[in-house]
Amino acid sequence: MARHMIHVNETLIVASKSIKGIEQQHLDFITKQSYGECRWNRTQNRFRFQLDLLQSLLSRSESNRARLQNEITLAFNAEAQRDSKVQVRIGQEARRETAAMKAIAIVTMTFLPATFVSLGGLGQEEQ
Repeated sequence: MARHMIHVNETLIVASKSIKGIEQQHLDFITKQSYGECRWNRTQNRFRFQLDLLQSLLSRSESNRARLQNEITLAFNAEAQRDSKVQVRIGQEARRETAAMKAIAIVTMTFLPATFVSLGGLGQEEQ
């Protein structure tokens, strides 16, 4: 959608420049001609109307483009916030797992030496 907004904006800029160029050529033509100025003035007024219309459309297009950019930024920021919340939850789960692993390590350190002692004693009786 942003790509289309850029295209519309560029098209309006080119159309506006084209009308300005045609208008300038028309003014040059009017200054060289000395007859029927009323008819040429109507044509000049039509060019001016079309140019004003294109300028208005260009202004609206630029405004819409800015709004679209704001929407894109909003969506990006909302997604970044959601990702941050997920990362916080992952960190909390990792903290819980760390506590569980510490408990397992303490239990293992407590009972593992006793297991070797008892197995070692069984091995000596059999000999």
